[in-house]
Amino acid sequence: MISLIWLAIGIDISGLFLGAILSEGMAIHDALIATFVGSSILAVLAMLCANIGFQAGVSTPLVSTAVFGRNGGKILGLITGVSLVGWFAFQTDFFALILVEALGKSGFEVSHFTALVGGGLLMMVTAIYGVRA
Repeated sequence: MISLIWLAIGIDISGLFLGAILSEGMAIHDALIATFVGSSILAVLAMLCANIGFQAGVSTPLVSTAVFGRNGGKILGLITGVSLVGWFAFQTDFFALILVEALGKSGFEVSHFTALVGGGLLMMVTAIYGVRA
C-alpha cells in the first residue's frame, strides 16, 4: 500500500501545475509526450525500488542502509525527511492559495493563514489516520 502512495507523489495537482508551467513553450503534442515519458521513467524507477523492499520484506530505510551503509542510510533518511517536510509545506501553501482564491470567487473571505492551518491539519489527519475506501 505504501508503494502506491510513493507512486502517487508524482501524480498530484502541484505536479500538474509545475508541468503546465514547464510546457508553456511547447506544443501540446510535445508536452504530452514529455509528460508521458517522464512519468513512465518515474513509475519504472519507483516500481523497481518498491519491488526490492517487497521481495526482501524490508522498509526503504533498511534498503538504503544495505546499499549505502549505515551512515549513508542515515544521510539518505535525513535528505528524504527534510524533502518530505518541504514538500508538505509546499503542498499546504498551494492548497491554501487555491482555497482562498476559490472561496473569494464564491463570496467567502478567508485569510491565507486560516486556509494554511486548516489545510495542514486536514492533511495531517489524513496522514495519521489514513484513508479508508
